Amino acid sequence: MAEEPKLKAALQTGVHIAGEPFRASIVYGEHGLCLGAGWENDNHHKLSLWGIMDSLSLGLPQFLNWEMELKRAGVLYRAGRQEILMEISTAENRRLLFAAKIKEGIYSLRLYPEISCRLRDLPVMGKYLGEQDLIRVRYMQAAYQEEGGFRGQCLIEASFSGNEYKFGDEDVKLPQQDIEKSKPPSPSEEKKSGVHWMELNKKIGPCFVKRIGGAFQDGAIQVCVDAGITISVLTLEFMELSLGIKPGPKFDFQFGLKGMAVTVKKPPLMISGGLYVAEPGRLYNGEVTVAFEKFTFLALGSYGLTKKTDKPSFFVYLMLDYAFGGPPCFYITGLCAGFGLNRKINIPSLSGVKDFPFVAAARGTGGTLKPGTGASEALNTLSDHIEPCEGMNFLTAGVKFTSFGIVESVVIVNVEFGTKFELSLLGTSEISLPPKCSDPVVYGCLNLRAVFSPDDGILLIEGAMSNDSYLFCRDAGLTGGFAFYSWLKGEYAGDFVLSVGGYHPQFQRRHYPAVDRVGLNWKISDHLELIGEAYFALTPNCLMAGGKLELNYHTGKLAAWCHAYADFLIRWKPFHYDINIGVSVGASYRLDLCFIHKTFRIELGADLHLWGPEFSGTAHIKWFIISFTIKFNSGSQNQPPRLNWKQFYTEFLPDFGGGVRGEVSSSDISEKSQEPLKLARMNPQGGYLGEREKEGTKYHYISARQFQMEIESALPVVSAQVNKKGERLKNPGYGIYPMGLTGLHAALDVRLYGYDADGKMSETGVNYRPIYKNVPRALWNDRRPDMNQDMIKDACMGLSIWGGEKTGHFIPPDKGGSPGWYRLAQLLKNEEYHCPEHFMWEKTKNIEGKDFTGEEMEDSIAENDKRREWLSELNEFGVRTEDEIHMEHFAAHLKQLLSAPAEMRSMGYRGDKK
Repeated sequence: MAEEPKLKAALQTGVHIAGEPFRASIVYGEHGLCLGAGWENDNHHKLSLWGIMDSLSLGLPQFLNWEMELKRAGVLYRAGRQEILMEISTAENRRLLFAAKIKEGIYSLRLYPEISCRLRDLPVMGKYLGEQDLIRVRYMQAAYQEEGGFRGQCLIEASFSGNEYKFGDEDVKLPQQDIEKSKPPSPSEEKKSGVHWMELNKKIGPCFVKRIGGAFQDGAIQVCVDAGITISVLTLEFMELSLGIKPGPKFDFQFGLKGMAVTVKKPPLMISGGLYVAEPGRLYNGEVTVAFEKFTFLALGSYGLTKKTDKPSFFVYLMLDYAFGGPPCFYITGLCAGFGLNRKINIPSLSGVKDFPFVAAARGTGGTLKPGTGASEALNTLSDHIEPCEGMNFLTAGVKFTSFGIVESVVIVNVEFGTKFELSLLGTSEISLPPKCSDPVVYGCLNLRAVFSPDDGILLIEGAMSNDSYLFCRDAGLTGGFAFYSWLKGEYAGDFVLSVGGYHPQFQRRHYPAVDRVGLNWKISDHLELIGEAYFALTPNCLMAGGKLELNYHTGKLAAWCHAYADFLIRWKPFHYDINIGVSVGASYRLDLCFIHKTFRIELGADLHLWGPEFSGTAHIKWFIISFTIKFNSGSQNQPPRLNWKQFYTEFLPDFGGGVRGEVSSSDISEKSQEPLKLARMNPQGGYLGEREKEGTKYHYISARQFQMEIESALPVVSAQVNKKGERLKNPGYGIYPMGLTGLHAALDVRLYGYDADGKMSETGVNYRPIYKNVPRALWNDRRPDMNQDMIKDACMGLSIWGGEKTGHFIPPDKGGSPGWYRLAQLLKNEEYHCPEHFMWEKTKNIEGKDFTGEEMEDSIAENDKRREWLSELNEFGVRTEDEIHMEHFAAHLKQLLSAPAEMRSMGYRGDKK
């Protein structure tokens, strides 16, 4: 037993607190000053808890400002530790326990309120309940810490039709114990705030209670219930019908309701609808279901406000469950469609496709949006998958179909547009043999997911077998998946992967998706199991494939096995293969005899490593008493045969025969087109006016005003320049690995010329920038690339060229910033045109059709879009002009002003002169 502290001083006295006599004691010992007081209210005085604490120069939170008739009270104050312990009981047999550590800011309070609420007093459904049905609150406890905030517990007892139920925590530490070991709640505990539910699924006459829960929020204790009532063909269902109790000078009772559903069911007709408040004042969800015999119509909707600007946001989703028919391979059994404004869809991962609400609703599985089920299960799931998002809209459409009555599939296509564009596909395909059998011989479910996002620069298609797929029996589990990823921009632009069942064992996935092995895991009996798996993958560096098969037998101390595997790694250009094959057969027995404990093992196996061409390899033979290796041929497994230049450009370089013609710096002749090989081409990006033929030669026309083009190179270049202007680019050490070339120094030199008014040719000033792309190491590395290496980053594969900015150097500027006057001859100087000798005027002809009528000319003179365009361009060059030239008066008197009838003709020289 611990030694008693030595007493230094003690004083007992009677003091008055809030005008009432208390017996008090003051003790000063080794633990400092302690003050204790106790009191019994024999004269039924009413006291205020706030007044008591104020007499001790202590403060309490406002919500504890209660006035009550105390029966007895006791308080202990430890000044050294700044602790308060208090117990108070009232004349109504209510008790309050309070403990606090003032210095550390920790408070704990427990109240035994001894209050009851008759359920018969509830609105709507109360009149259907019995007189003895009630809810009692046994105790409520709240704790507060400056670091962790509020937390609360309670114990509630309920009585329904003579049955007793308890909700809450029975074993909770008293306040005195709570402040000793109190600690701030962890982040995970803070996230669990809300209603804590307990499933009931009880029926009391016409009423039913699905679940009941409780919560402590905003200083109030809430009791929530999901319940309903059925009267004939009508069912009313209430979601989170709540009773709130807020402790204080007066116990305030508040009622709340999160949602309500109405169902009318009279076979063969069923109508169900509901509204759910997801976020009060911000988000509301609704559902309507109409079912008639085999026909089921489901409509889901939601209305809310966006978070940033409170713009309206809504969506509608419709589903029709009906056998529309079709060919046996595509027999439609349901359709669905939806639209959302200021909403976005949270696309699930591959594992979540099966449970995604739209897919689950079409399949008719699960308890979320299954047609014909209650509204509450449907409405509770919407906000997690379709949420308000300003600037985003979506369209969705889907179909449910069967193939020959064996395969049932659901495909949902979503199009999201607005601030970004994204196209996605979700679906499942389910096979069962025999069809619709409770215990089929074969069952498999394939989840599908595809996403195309130009803004994110990715295209992906992936699928995987569900965990419950099997073959022959449930012990023969099927696994497997496939994936195709293509990166269009960003860090991995130009990279791609196609995988069925995963990758080579030595391959590191890096940013590639994880794909499950295509396999069979079959436990044939308690002693025998069969494991098989396979994979195939294609990357920019290589192709890989392989698999393994294991047959294992185990009984008692005896074990036997037969294992086989194969892994193929192939580089296709130049063709090179690296293959590992192995097989092993063996048995083992564990001997435990007296002092002998030994496992005897016998095994015979072989591992074969092949590569080529030239076909070469090694064979390693393993026996339980000896092993040895056999080598054949001597080809190098690291150096595949090299290609020559003709083989390389024929197999690997892109065909630039369709580009705009330009001078080609190659003397090689393409075998395909029998023309000089083009290592670069010009691709117009802006201002392209088309192709025209003149005197047997085709010309490409580009507008000088909107001039923009790309020069695309077939090889990565280390220098690029336009009209002898440029700079050397970063050289990561290019090569041509299929040719064995270790130094590739390709250069891109672009020359652009223009003709002056006198016919002289000169270089033209333009703007340009390099075009960077990621390129495969299998082609452009200077040495053998590792299969786990990424692509070569930021290789220059061409130039983007565009015209110079518009300038006003042809227009005389203002003089000293003030308006100036110019001679007409000076302004017209730039309008002079000197026809070069090589130019030829074409003959003019009347344009087919009648000439302009007077009314048409009047309209074109008064309102002319081209005139406005010219005025705007003159303003860009700094020429002072009016915003609009008013020609209405001129147009109104056109006939009086013209000296001859107007004739519409093409511009040009009249006659045959050059």
